[in-house]
Amino acid sequence: MKIFGITLFILGGLGVYWLGKRAFNRRNEFGAEEFDSYGRAISTKLIESIIKIASWLGIVLGFLFFCITYAFHQ
Repeated sequence: MKIFGITLFILGGLGVYWLGKRAFNRRNEFGAEEFDSYGRAISTKLIESIIKIASWLGIVLGFLFFCITYAFHQ
């Protein structure tokens, strides 16, 4: 269970990092994000929001799993 918690924590962190990098790479020299179309912008933001929620949930649950197994196996 401890390995599962660590894995969730790491995968969540990688998800947050990956989303931040994608948003950074979409920015132009003025700091505004650029999309090909309005539909692409809406669908990208929706999918990235779902992934962001899942990533943060993975970070929190991974930390909790790790702490719980650490506390009960001492």
